[in-house]
Amino acid sequence: MTALLRALCGLMIGLLAVTASAQEVDPVRVDDVTPAVTEPATPAKPAENPEKRLRAMAGLAALAGIAIVGVALLALIIIWGRRLRRLNRQDLPEAPLKDELWFLKPPKNPPAESSSATSAPNEPNH
Repeated sequence: MTALLRALCGLMIGLLAVTASAQEVDPVRVDDVTPAVTEPATPAKPAENPEKRLRAMAGLAALAGIAIVGVALLALIIIWGRRLRRLNRQDLPEAPLKDELWFLKPPKNPPAESSSATSAPNEPNH
C-alpha cells in the first residue's frame, strides 16, 4: 500500500510541477534594469486571452483527474488480484465422500404402483 501512496504522491508532484511551469514568469533581463538602448516596440507575442487560458487549465485539470482515477483503478485491480490469488492458493475445505456409483444401486423405496391395481387385488378387472 505504501508503494501506491508513493506513486500517487509522485503523480501529484509531477502535475503540480507541470501547472507551475505553465505559468509564465518573465526573467529579468539586463536591458530591463539598465535601458541604454531602446528596442523597437514589437510585442514578443500577442496578449493572451484569459478565457482561452482558463479553458486550457480546465482541460489540464480534466486530464489530471482522468489520470488519477485511472491509477486508482489500476491499484484497485492489483489489490483485488492479490487477494484473489491468495484465496485461490488456499486448500479447499474437506467434503464428505459420496458414493460415485449411486445411480447403480436399487432405489430404497420402490415406486408406488397405480391405485387401480393395488385397490382390489382379488377382484377381477372389468
